[in-house]
Amino acid sequence: MRKLTFLRIFLLTAFLILLTGCYDSREVDDEIYVISIGLDKGTTNKVRLTIQYPTYMDDTGGSGGQQGEMGGMESPKKQGKSNIHTIECSTILEGIDMLGMAISRRVSLMHAKMVVFSEEFAREGIGSYLAPVTRYRETRTSMAVVVVRGTAEDFIKEVRTNIGGTISKAVEFMFLQARYNNYFPYVHFKDLYRNMVSSYQQPVAIYGGVNNFDNIPDQAVEEPPLVVKKGFLPGQLPRRGVAKREFTGVAVFSGDKMVGVLDSYETTYYLMLTGRFPTGAVTFEDPNAPGTAIVLDLRNGRKPRIKARIQDGKPIIDINVKLEGGD
Repeated sequence: MRKLTFLRIFLLTAFLILLTGCYDSREVDDEIYVISIGLDKGTTNKVRLTIQYPTYMDDTGGSGGQQGEMGGMESPKKQGKSNIHTIECSTILEGIDMLGMAISRRVSLMHAKMVVFSEEFAREGIGSYLAPVTRYRETRTSMAVVVVRGTAEDFIKEVRTNIGGTISKAVEFMFLQARYNNYFPYVHFKDLYRNMVSSYQQPVAIYGGVNNFDNIPDQAVEEPPLVVKKGFLPGQLPRRGVAKREFTGVAVFSGDKMVGVLDSYETTYYLMLTGRFPTGAVTFEDPNAPGTAIVLDLRNGRKPRIKARIQDGKPIIDINVKLEGGD
C-alpha cells in the first residue's frame, strides 16, 4: 500500500514539473509581426515578396515608454511607424525565412491583416503559391485579400497611419469601411481559397490601387455637369488628400486566375444581388428636372431570393431583391 501511495505521489509530482510552463514560449518583442504581405512577379525569381511590420517606437521616433514597460518593449499603442522589406524568392514561405538573414527578429504571420497581389501576378494564377500558405500553421485566414493596379510593393508603401495610432489598427479599419459603403466588399483569405477550389463558386477579391491626386483639373468650369451612374477604378477617384491608397471595385477570378474587374458602380449591384449590400447612398438624376440629383440612402431589407431553372435549353435565373431606404 505504501509503495502504491509513493508511486502515485511520485507520478503526480513528475507531471506537475513536466506540465508547468511552455517550453516553446516566446516573448512578444522576440518577433516582428507582419501586417501586410505583398506579392509581385519577380525578375530574378518567381516571386517578389514584400512585407510590412510595425516598429516598437512611437510616432516621434523615441522609445515611447518608461524603462521596463512591457518587459522592455514599447506599448503597442505607440506603434505608429512601420518598416517594409522586399525580397525575391521561389515561394512565399521560403521568402519569409530568407528575410531572417536581414531582420534581427523572427518573422511571424500570426497577425497579418492583408495579402496584396499585383494584377499582373494575379492574372497568371496564384493557386500554386497560396496552397502552402493555407496549410501553414501561422496563416491568419481572416486577413483581407486585395488585388492592386500597379505593383503590390508600391501599394504597401502607401499604407500608413495618417490619423495616428497603430499601423495594425489603421489597416484593419481600412477594410471595415466596407460595412458603411457599397464600393468594395470585405473578402477574407479563407473565402478566396475556398471558392478557388470549389466546383460551384468563383472567387473575388478587393480591387485597390494608388491615387496620385491628378484627377481633379485645376481650370474652372462655369457649369459643371451632374455625373451619376459612373463607376471608378482604383486611382481614378477625383480626389485629393493624404492617403494615396484606395479600394474601389472587385477583382473577378476564374479558378485561380484573375479575368476581369467590376468598377465601383458595378460593385454596388453585385453586392445587392449577392445579399452583401450593407448600406450606402445611391444617386439618380431627377427625370422631371434634368441636372438635379435624387439621393437614396439604401440598405438591405432581407437576403435576395434566387431561383434558377432551365427553359428551352437555356438557364433562367430569377432574383428578387428587397431594399429599404429613404431620401
